[in-house]
This record gives sequence, C-alpha cells and structure tokens, in this order.
Amino acid sequence: MLLVGESTAGKTRAAFEAMRLLLPDYSFLAPSTREAVEVLLEDWGAIGDCVVWLDDLERFLGPGGLTLSALHRLLAPHPRVVVLSTMRSHEYNRYRDRAEHDVTGVEQDVWRQGRSVLRQAQVVQLERRWTVPERARARVLVADPRLSRALAGGERFGVAEMLAAGPELAQAWQHAWVPGHHPRGAALVAAAVDARRAGYHRPLPADVLQRLHDGYLARHGGPELRPESFHEALVWALAPTVPAGANSLLLGDAAQGYIAFDYLIDLPAQEPILEAL
Repeated sequence: MLLVGESTAGKTRAAFEAMRLLLPDYSFLAPSTREAVEVLLEDWGAIGDCVVWLDDLERFLGPGGLTLSALHRLLAPHPRVVVLSTMRSHEYNRYRDRAEHDVTGVEQDVWRQGRSVLRQAQVVQLERRWTVPERARARVLVADPRLSRALAGGERFGVAEMLAAGPELAQAWQHAWVPGHHPRGAALVAAAVDARRAGYHRPLPADVLQRLHDGYLARHGGPELRPESFHEALVWALAPTVPAGANSLLLGDAAQGYIAFDYLIDLPAQEPILEAL
C-alpha cells in the first residue's frame, strides 16, 4: 500500500492512523535505512503478522534496499505482511514512464528497479485539500482548537497542511526576531498579520508593506536587531515551510501584493495592533 500526495497532505499521519485502527495486533517493523531492509530479511522466517513501515519510500528504493526481488521475499512467505509506505508526488512522478529519458547509464538501471517496485503497489492518492464531506466530518471535532483553526482557514489550504505547517511557521516567525536572523522579515509578517487582524483581508502592495513594517521593527529594537535588507526579508517571508510546500509566512507576489498566512491571524497572546497601522 502506497499513499502518494503533496508535502503536508497528511500522508504519514493518515497511513499511521489507518494501520493503528485496522491492524492493531500486527507487529510494527520500521527499517531506518535502505541497507536495513536487507538486514530485516536475514531473520525473516521468524516473523509473523506485521506491518513493514517505509515512510518516504524513495529512501529505500535501489540496490541494497527495496528491489523487486526483496519485495517478493518480504511478501511471499507471509500472506499477512503489509508493506505500508508513503511518497511525495514529486518523487513518485520521477518514476513515471515518460521520465525514463531523464536518466542514463547506471542510474537508468536503478530507476527501472524502483519503477518495478512501484508498479506492485496499491496506490492511494491523497489530496492536499479535503472534500466537502471530509470537512463536514471534521467539524464534529471542532472542540479541538487546532482543528477548528485549520477548518477556518477556508478551502484554499488543506486541513492537514494547516495543522502541519502552521506551528512550524509560528516558531519560525518568533525565532526570526533574534538579532542577526530575520528581524525585518519578522516585522513584515507582523505588519501583514495586524492588517488582517484590523480587518483588511486583501493583499498589501510591497511599498505599503514596506512603510507599515518600520513601527514593528522599532518596537522590537530597531537597529540593535541588525536587520537584513527589505529584499532579503521578503524572500525569507515568502520561502515555503518545506521544499515544494505551499505554505509560507507571507503569500503572494509583487504583482498582486502580499497577505499573511491564515494560521498566524489567530495565534494567542499577540501584541496590540500599532496605532500607525
């Protein structure tokens, strides 16, 4: 079984919860490296009902790891062994037939071995954005404030994406105020967040955001923070949480303007909105 989806779609958590619900009595085996797959097979005859957990499957593919032969050795003697794995869409697409011309020589043989393994999988595509029925079922659990905030983010972002990226973004924003890190970037985010807290839920032009952020930078120490340039601050604030991820502290571009990420608006214990804003 292979769950495929974008970063922060909730693949790992969905797979883990499904395993916990449906196979509670199975043993759990999680090789830590590609080479550990071969080590696992050395004593495979003594294994009973179990789940072999391969999170980020691409890490285990190739020589010395999970080849088609190794997969057959995992499954053939044990009809009640489940290989449960996850893979980001970007990595999965690297093994589609039309990608074969991108690899040559020895790498092509490795690629073909990986594709052979993936062709044996029952693939479940996990969408980043939840369906209307899924969101309706989640609303039953809105007593959990984290889930409530994620659902309130609208349908632009996935609920799992909000849950996964939100806390990390909040920590990155807090840490950015440290002198010499990204204090001007943190001030840009603070200005954009407070614009939304004040009721302005449209993107801000770059020149407006540049004027608004000065007060926030001054409130935290001004020049003593050793702030970076405006360009560097904007690049940092727009950087995705994870490679190829969709969430960043600020969203938008120079043409349409910039808006603060939804999750940040409802964080507790925020400072008062500056009168100048």
